[in-house]
Amino acid sequence: MNRARRMQRISDLAEFTQRKVTERATESRRRQNEHETQLEQFRAYRAEYEKALTEGQSATTAAHLCEVRRFLAQLEQTITVLEQQAVRAAEQCERDLQLWRSGKRRVDALNSIRDQAVQSARHEDETRSQRELDERTGQDCAASRVSK
Repeated sequence: MNRARRMQRISDLAEFTQRKVTERATESRRRQNEHETQLEQFRAYRAEYEKALTEGQSATTAAHLCEVRRFLAQLEQTITVLEQQAVRAAEQCERDLQLWRSGKRRVDALNSIRDQAVQSARHEDETRSQRELDERTGQDCAASRVSK
């Protein structure tokens, strides 16, 4: 197996690995977006309840007021958990993105080496073909001189 073919196989393997890393980074970004969307929904939900509470729309009795405040406290805890999940998702997304960038640089470098190997193999083939043609032409000329 010549160098160009070996480099092609190595390049193909690196590209396959890079596709897997790309899929992982894409999935990581999707999860991050989901966490952020969910977090914003809960924040908006909390804001609605707080607004209703301050305007006195939802609390008609003291017991109901306590229930609404308890619910708001639970919402706050949920938001805290969601914020932590969003931070972890963002960190994972960044790690996956760094891995993708690193892999991309590697694939680009391997493709460049592969292209150089292919170009070198082509040049060697052309040189060999030219040499063979020159040898045949030289033999044909020698044979025609001998027959004269």
